[in-house]
Amino acid sequence: MKRILILFFLLSGCSKANEIMNIQENNIKYKNIYIYPLNNNYNLEQPNKNISISPNKELAIIQRQIRNEFYDQDGKETIETENVCDIIRLSDGCPLSSNQGEVCSALWDENSSIQTSQGDIFINLNNIEIPSPTELAQEIYDTGLTFNISAYLKCYPENESNINSYNYIKQYLSDNNRQDELYIIDK
Repeated sequence: MKRILILFFLLSGCSKANEIMNIQENNIKYKNIYIYPLNNNYNLEQPNKNISISPNKELAIIQRQIRNEFYDQDGKETIETENVCDIIRLSDGCPLSSNQGEVCSALWDENSSIQTSQGDIFINLNNIEIPSPTELAQEIYDTGLTFNISAYLKCYPENESNINSYNYIKQYLSDNNRQDELYIIDK
């Protein structure tokens, strides 16, 4: 299976998204951190329509499309796509969650909630839905690490209780050609 990730982005009215986040080196840079791994398979499309920023400028939605290519035993290719969007906390760059479905194409209301056909979704800035370092260490070789470790550390800073988990995550980064992220953990 060949996996290609394509990032598509939403435009939020007249927001100055490019002043808050910008595309650099086939990635999104926010303040001094990259949101996604530097060595990634993402293709940034439509750079002038990058990011959907909430009206209160506390959150951003980054939509990406995952394209999976499968080949059967006769060499016939089948392509499946899946839309995923990441909710980023703008105070620090923490990726709060990855979502699918209607959230990805939803609009912000004036209260900075996400409007869907099922109703408004309020995003709690302190509710981190991505796996903790302990959970991630247990599944990282199966699921990978979608985000750059610098963004992940904004959600879960390194401390005495998670140091063993981060050591395991460091091994994953080393094994998966992400050495450029190793020094970030030990800062």
